Amino acid sequence: MPPEFGQCARFRVEEVSRYDERGPAWYWRNFTCSEHTGTHFDAPIHWISGKDLPNSSVDSIPADAFVRPVCVLDCSKESGENEDFLLTPEFVKTWEETYGDIPEGAWVLMRTDWSKR
Repeated sequence: MPPEFGQCARFRVEEVSRYDERGPAWYWRNFTCSEHTGTHFDAPIHWISGKDLPNSSVDSIPADAFVRPVCVLDCSKESGENEDFLLTPEFVKTWEETYGDIPEGAWVLMRTDWSKR
């Protein structure tokens, strides 16, 4: 974020105890991170466009809204060969020709294998 905006906390792990004088019977750690660390869900209220919408916070969204059919588009080969790979409508059409149409309301996940790099 630009310096004029609030900054997110860096991920940090602090050891509280490890079977020692600080806590002889347990291993305990604290961790600090921004809410945007790793995989997460942004509720509509997160953005200014959703701040006045009803039921827009995480605690008011029904749990079944998070369960949907999923299609995984494996782009790992393409992103491995080209770090600037972009998912295009043509790629999606080719995927659908092979695996079938993406169902209405399904979530589409893009597998890049960037986590392995």
